[in-house]
Amino acid sequence: MADGYSIFNIGMDYLEDIQTQISLKIAKKVNKYDESSRLDMGCELDTFGIFKLIGYKNILESIEQCSSCYSDLKIEDVVSKIKTNLNKI
Repeated sequence: MADGYSIFNIGMDYLEDIQTQISLKIAKKVNKYDESSRLDMGCELDTFGIFKLIGYKNILESIEQCSSCYSDLKIEDVVSKIKTNLNKI
């Protein structure tokens, strides 16, 4: 995507940054489980959290691909809600 490209009032760099944060959180959760299972520490895989993160990533990717499909929504509010929830997971 071109630099400076934006969807509504949100820059593409910002969307990509959030997607990267989501990917890193997923990797962290999986790595934590993997390390725990190798060391027999008994931690469980947070599948609910991972599915939630994947859902958020899918929403952001679909907004990126077809912003006009979401013209009746306040995209800024959707992205803001995802960002807020991302910090809680």
